[in-house]
Amino acid sequence: MRLAFMSNRDHIRDHSAYLFRTAATLANDHLRATVPSGMVARLPAETAEIPDPAPSPEQRIADSERLAIVAGAIAELDPLARTILILSRFQGYSHERIAKDLGISKSWVEKNIIRALAHCKRRLCEQDG
Repeated sequence: MRLAFMSNRDHIRDHSAYLFRTAATLANDHLRATVPSGMVARLPAETAEIPDPAPSPEQRIADSERLAIVAGAIAELDPLARTILILSRFQGYSHERIAKDLGISKSWVEKNIIRALAHCKRRLCEQDG
């Protein structure tokens, strides 16, 4: 609320840090008002410098590149292996359900998943290597 009603926010470089610091201050104020004197545990000053959990722009670019590599690797799979991998990893189907739906054995489903994942991993390693 303090940030929302602040008339000039230009001097605040990091709004998230400001909000965390304000919350820490309010928590300390609340503790001082409700806990007997001498028993208040202060929040460390480092709480104002809590790192942002969001990935950095560089990490987002790297993740996008890796995702494109995996998508390309999936496209390279034979149609059955691709279908099995998509049903398993993206649709959440069990191996039993995939086998039943496709009319193949559970063992064949498992072998195709292993082969497909190994192919994707190989493509990622080629790019990283």
